[in-house]
Amino acid sequence: MCLAIVLFAICIKMILQIDLTIVLLNCLIMVEQVKEFERNGVKLSQSKRKEMEKLKSHIDALNLKYLQNLNDFTKFLLLGEDELAGMPFEFLKDLEKADGKFKVPLTSYHVTPVLEHCKVGSTRKQIAVAYGQKGGKDNVAILENLVQLRHKFAKLLGYTNYADFAIEPRMPKTSRKILEFLEEMSEQLSDVANRELNILKDLKIKEEGNAQFGMEDLLYYIKRAEEFKVDLDVGEIKQYFPVGLVISGMLKIFQDLFALRFDEIKDVDVWHDTVRVFSVWDASSSDLLGYFFLDIFSREGKYAHTCVVTLQNGCLCSNGTRKVPAAVILSQCPKEFDGNSALLRFPEVVRLFHEFSHVVHHVSNRATFSRFSGLRLEGDFAEIPSLLLENWCYESISLKMMSGFHQGHYEIHK
Repeated sequence: MCLAIVLFAICIKMILQIDLTIVLLNCLIMVEQVKEFERNGVKLSQSKRKEMEKLKSHIDALNLKYLQNLNDFTKFLLLGEDELAGMPFEFLKDLEKADGKFKVPLTSYHVTPVLEHCKVGSTRKQIAVAYGQKGGKDNVAILENLVQLRHKFAKLLGYTNYADFAIEPRMPKTSRKILEFLEEMSEQLSDVANRELNILKDLKIKEEGNAQFGMEDLLYYIKRAEEFKVDLDVGEIKQYFPVGLVISGMLKIFQDLFALRFDEIKDVDVWHDTVRVFSVWDASSSDLLGYFFLDIFSREGKYAHTCVVTLQNGCLCSNGTRKVPAAVILSQCPKEFDGNSALLRFPEVVRLFHEFSHVVHHVSNRATFSRFSGLRLEGDFAEIPSLLLENWCYESISLKMMSGFHQGHYEIHK
């Protein structure tokens, strides 16, 4: 197919004397559009298309209900100070209290630190089990229903199973390739994984006695193994990552790396007073590239994960002007306490850096067609720039720009 497109494009170029890149892009978007039409049932009979649309509507409704159940989940655990032994002071200070105990919300922002730092195995298990049951029996029923509906949907479109339908737009193209990859990795890594797991099990025996090792122990004993290996208190590292300094350093790094300029826009209507808006400029040409919103602080009812949402794709308009892209980065960073900027764990720094890489990827693109703008790539391929760029978090020059002892208050620098 790819060779046919190239040959066709070359013929068009020779006949019409049109730039080959433009011809290739037009051919590619035609192929992509045809494939999208096919995945949406264009080849089906009218009766089967109606059946497909009904299935899709039902699937979409269940997906939404599943996410709503997760988002509406507001339960918490009441735990005493002794049950939270090992937790950093600033974590406990940020928690509300009830009946003399700490209220630990079952959000990823609160659950992960407990699983990493809490010395009490029963607490880790209690937290892990409660968090794993978010959505409850309602979501289990939804998942069971979705499995059946998705399989029926895929079969209707001519796919062997839903996995093949879902994987087709991504780089592996088929579920068979995924399974082959996983089997190959399993063969190569099983021995290493078992050796490392035994190290973690031995650590648990030393600290907690001959207790069974569970999934809830994994993060805690990985941290303990790291501390033994490098003689470092991982919890202390957090003292050097105030959220304000991390953000200002991160923005400076991306401006330097890609010759960009971020200008904060004041006096603009936003959905919350903690949201900040920036325009992005090419530092050399002074061309406006796009906009991004920073919505990084936690608040009640907000989406509970760190991610990037595209608000507008970039493209070249028919009148020759360019529509600039826009995106928002969402996170659940803690707010300041005692007049000091709140602190981030290093994995949170890396995650924030990873997601902001998506923002820069999206905003900096110069796509001709909206279909290929920024993050509108194969879902797995779109992760590659961020996976590469997050390695800057481990470079000394970057760490110096994003870190500093937490005393004092830091503002984002332009």
